Amino acid sequence: MPAPLGQGPRKSRWKSRGIPERWVSLMNGMKAEIRFRGRGLLRVLPSLLVVPLLVQAAGPGSGAKTLSPVPWRLHLLDASLVSAKKLVFEEKGLLPGDGGARIPYDQLYYLSGPGRVVTDPKAAVVDLVDGSRLVGTILGGDEEGESLELKTSDFGVLQVSLDLVDRVRFRREGRLPRFPAVEGGGGETLLRWSPLGSDAVGGFLASVSREGLLFSVQEDEDPSLVPWKEVAGLRFDNEIPKDEARFALVGQGGSLLRVARVRQVKASLALSHPATGQLSLPLERLVTLVPLRGGGRGFATRLPVEFEEKSFFGKDGAEFGFQKNRNLFGDLLVSEGKGYPLGFAAHSWSRLSFAVPKGATRFRVFLGIDQTAREFPVPGNLDGRILVDGKPRVEAKRVQGGQPLRRLLLQGLKEGQKLSLELDFGENLHIGDRGDWILPVFLP
Repeated sequence: MPAPLGQGPRKSRWKSRGIPERWVSLMNGMKAEIRFRGRGLLRVLPSLLVVPLLVQAAGPGSGAKTLSPVPWRLHLLDASLVSAKKLVFEEKGLLPGDGGARIPYDQLYYLSGPGRVVTDPKAAVVDLVDGSRLVGTILGGDEEGESLELKTSDFGVLQVSLDLVDRVRFRREGRLPRFPAVEGGGGETLLRWSPLGSDAVGGFLASVSREGLLFSVQEDEDPSLVPWKEVAGLRFDNEIPKDEARFALVGQGGSLLRVARVRQVKASLALSHPATGQLSLPLERLVTLVPLRGGGRGFATRLPVEFEEKSFFGKDGAEFGFQKNRNLFGDLLVSEGKGYPLGFAAHSWSRLSFAVPKGATRFRVFLGIDQTAREFPVPGNLDGRILVDGKPRVEAKRVQGGQPLRRLLLQGLKEGQKLSLELDFGENLHIGDRGDWILPVFLP
């Protein structure tokens, strides 16, 4: 309500209590975190109101950046960096167009392109069985239920074989739904929106149309139409094929594709995938490209993982778990506008551990705050470290949203040692501490 006449505008309740301005955004972030976590945190609300007085929020200006005039950045396995204004994709490597030497794919850690991920909250996400994902609008499908027609901003209109689809998902309030386990049913699991979230039921998909899905719970009953507005997701029971991909790339629309080869045709990359056939990606829409093989590399995402976590609030706090090759909400790994095909997502405090594989003596990884933390006034602030056999070896202090990724390098490793990636609470308690370990790789 307006202030009484003659008294001027009403002061905020924080200012009226003498709370410094730099703490106000931190307190607002805590309220957002409570809404995100749900009722489970109401038990610790009193401690939330006290602890902020002990911690200052991050200073302003940490997220300021300027656009680079050099669109291509080649990060090499030897930790060097090559920048180029132009780039030519050849069969065995990349040729900088401004006179640089050819760089074989075996020497490339990853390529950062000119594109930046722009997410359409209304788009469907089609996850393929090989780890690829296509993002776009479903236009329909064939009557036999063997494919769906998808309009993407990265590749245009595609016919996607349902035999190679793992699941189809739709966002609500910016989040993708998760599929619970379903007992019985048929070969597919339908996830429908409900007032409390989503409900899952097993059954049989007959076909896909512009209006929705024809779906039946029993195989011998007539299918009924489920409109798209009611569909949260659809999961298939398809086999995972043999992995023959040599590259993984991310497009500006958020699509991620694993392919056997890349070939340049004029100003686009000519690609092929078993689920879609031939497709083309304009070079200006390429966000990242990662060689998956060669140079003795071995990505940690392919290894068995041990995981530990502790809540900031002890046993009363929520647990987040971890995700592989996705963020904590099952979406694309995105940090500071750039998307990545490989990595781990976790929350402070947590520790991911795996054994050093045979032949590896080095390890490297990038650490950043996931883009989803930008929903808070203070988008994350954590400490990251790498431990070997329980002893800290490398540390990145005060990693926060709005900053470039931190690069961590480690040498002198031996086979069988236990390497751990640890996220610790930073200066802003636990709020927005959604850490992404990007492209963790072992090297000879």
